[in-house]
Amino acid sequence: MNADTRKAILAAVDAAFDEQVRTTQRLVAAPSPCCREAPAQEVMADEMQARGYAVDRWTFKAAELEHMSGYGPAMLDYDETFNVVGTLNADSRRGRSLILNGHVDVVPTGDPADWTTPPFEPRVAGGKLYGRGSGDMKAGLLAGLFGVEAVRRAGFDLLGRIHVQSVVDEESSGNGTLACVARGYGADAALVLEPTAEELITTQIGIVWFHVRMRGTPQHASGFQGRTPNVIEKAFTLIEALHALETRCNAPENRHPAYADHPLPIRLNIGQIEGGNWPSSAPGFCTFSGRLAVYPDQDPAEVMAALTEAIETATAADPFLRANPPTISFRGNRFPGFLARGIEAVRPVLESAHQQAFGRPLHESVIAFGSDARVLGLNAGIPSLVYGPASENLHGIDECVDLESLRRVTGTVALFVAEWCGIEPRKER
Repeated sequence: MNADTRKAILAAVDAAFDEQVRTTQRLVAAPSPCCREAPAQEVMADEMQARGYAVDRWTFKAAELEHMSGYGPAMLDYDETFNVVGTLNADSRRGRSLILNGHVDVVPTGDPADWTTPPFEPRVAGGKLYGRGSGDMKAGLLAGLFGVEAVRRAGFDLLGRIHVQSVVDEESSGNGTLACVARGYGADAALVLEPTAEELITTQIGIVWFHVRMRGTPQHASGFQGRTPNVIEKAFTLIEALHALETRCNAPENRHPAYADHPLPIRLNIGQIEGGNWPSSAPGFCTFSGRLAVYPDQDPAEVMAALTEAIETATAADPFLRANPPTISFRGNRFPGFLARGIEAVRPVLESAHQQAFGRPLHESVIAFGSDARVLGLNAGIPSLVYGPASENLHGIDECVDLESLRRVTGTVALFVAEWCGIEPRKER
């Protein structure tokens, strides 16, 4: 592209940015907890249709994906949600094809009273857009849609086929994007618009979710029937054993080379715990759930085996646990880490687009979380990059996306799409 073309495309991004912010607010205001994303997907389908996309929306069943590598045992059913894919130039044989991918599901808000304003009442303040899902990752998803639109508003037709994928259930499995693969969507490259603080991500860890259930001896808290160990307190015996496993995984000799300098790539997180049913009763049960990370090129089954062994070893060393052995199960996220491969053609195009939009080189980093790039890369064989705007408090209170970062990222996407897919001046019709 020449300088005038780039200037026209970036000017189109700027001209529509107020509209983009309003649309992002509309999408954030549509609650979309995991596997219940229909309100947000209705917004995405409307926005795509209004821009002339061929819109494909469909509900899928977990059973349809169980045979596929990368499937994560679903935490909930998908009867109340659906995927949305918008396609431009479906029959094109010119240019290169592209997938722009993002998820609309969001994690729980926590106590809404802890937020400055309600999590699904998005607000703009201090150059940031606040609300659950604003950063992770509704703003990025719409940056894809508006980036494509900027090229068209600048007076150009795109040559290559484009799929904008708005997917469900990324946070607990990745099955939404896997369903797109099963439906036959492919392309010459993919860009996943996660909030990466304007950095290129080609290396990411995987995740295994685990769930432990323990049985106790319910009785009066006075202990008049005899003192027995408290099963909630015993949970911490197992958690300590899992932290010891975490330490071993992060030892220098056990690290993947890409994470040699990362402070803590394999992080254990105990995200949920529940036990008992009465303050004056010894608890009859305790359950806890968490996640442990997986290195690239490591089979998640190895991590599942190591988790099981750590719990079984701790159980064998404790008389109470030995007499009341816990059970461990694996549902939800279960996927390997990912090293992007085959990106020699697409990477320099994104680097050039970022340079033009930001006026500085694109920096690359590794991340200690996963994204759907691994589904597109490992399960569909598509060269896949991860790139998106700066955001704060992801999965936390007062989540937000930086609007100036979002504007420039949208510019990057627009220039990237134009260069990768190819453009020509729009002909008079």
